[in-house]
Amino acid sequence: MTTVNTDFRQEFADLLRNTIIAENDEPRAKLEKYSRLNNCITPNLPKSLFRYRSLENYCIDAFQKGVISVTKPSEMRDVFDSSVTVDTERLTERIQ
Repeated sequence: MTTVNTDFRQEFADLLRNTIIAENDEPRAKLEKYSRLNNCITPNLPKSLFRYRSLENYCIDAFQKGVISVTKPSEMRDVFDSSVTVDTERLTERIQ
């Protein structure tokens, strides 16, 4: 059974909430912010990730090549799979 590290989840949520990577940030500042996120995530990555696949040729080819594909949100069957939840009250407070 996998143990959920709730401290990590809260720490990562807080880090995401408080990290703003602006387009006009200096490259060094961006790297530092990405590094903080990476340093939080890396030690908490699962040892394995499972996904059931069909035995289509492209699936076997991807497995043999060690390739992972990601579906674009516009190509997903369920539009809510790529929906983003926004705390509008908090957003409004930060804008004002």
